[in-house]
Amino acid sequence: MDNLFGSQKPSGGTTAANGFEPRRNSIPSELLPKEPRLSDSQRKALQRLKWGVAKDLDYRGDGDDATVRSLSSSALIAPLDPSAPSAEAPEAKVQRFLAENRDLFLLKDPATETVAKSVQTDYLGITTVRLGQQLAGLEVWPGQITANISAQGLLTTLTGAYAPTPEGLILAPELSAEQAQRAALRHQSADETNLTATIRKTTLKIFADKGRKPEVAYEVSTRAPAKAETVFVSARNGAILLTIPDLLDAGTNTAVPDMFGVSRTINVLPSGSPAKYYIFDTSKAMWSETQKTGYIGILDTRANYWSSSASLTSGFDAYSVSA
Repeated sequence: MDNLFGSQKPSGGTTAANGFEPRRNSIPSELLPKEPRLSDSQRKALQRLKWGVAKDLDYRGDGDDATVRSLSSSALIAPLDPSAPSAEAPEAKVQRFLAENRDLFLLKDPATETVAKSVQTDYLGITTVRLGQQLAGLEVWPGQITANISAQGLLTTLTGAYAPTPEGLILAPELSAEQAQRAALRHQSADETNLTATIRKTTLKIFADKGRKPEVAYEVSTRAPAKAETVFVSARNGAILLTIPDLLDAGTNTAVPDMFGVSRTINVLPSGSPAKYYIFDTSKAMWSETQKTGYIGILDTRANYWSSSASLTSGFDAYSVSA
């Protein structure tokens, strides 16, 4: 019988923990992704899909927690009304699929644990639905399920980076947001007496990173003169769980020499990767961070283009700095 990955199971060899035969060839084992250990209910759910509408099903699972990484088929679920497949709202179609296959997705109540974040349709008529994950009103991180619906209204592809329904959590934080912010600032600054970073946003979430036990944590966004980070701080004991570098998306200050060799503080805007620093003044009220409009730009006298440097502390046109 064909296995659920769409290939014939070869004779001999070792069967993986999930019952499927991986194609290993000569690739070193440490370079291969871990095979998901599927429960009986998950295997039965995959069989129902393949024996039902999704006969050309392709499945990939997560080796850490057996959540679904990707599912694809010419149709993953039958439309409620075959004569009008597009009549059902896209997000409702995706959540209905999750509900019908909750055992496979390891979600106890997809209707309350997922929420539509965006629904977008491109010029080809393909609709992309992005769902966030939540529990008891708290966002689960990372928690996103993305689905594609064809122009004909058929659910064809679903990818996921989420966690099984967190259980046994103490949702009430033991630390305040202010305590978490101080922990994040101490973490970002090597010298606790010189905390130059500032807090941009603090949100209580459920931290459910792969391979780790879920817990309630504060997501703290910090900003220093030339550094931005997202820091996850345990709401139980203040431990730093994870730090993620962020792109600088707004103006920052730097001090560089002008045409007379005098150090002057200017406002610059980082852009690109690796970052290039443009002499764009974004300190005025007309600046819109979301639209990236309303800045005052300075031309480089050497190149007749926006003055910039690859370094935050050197390399700027001195005449532009003096402008």
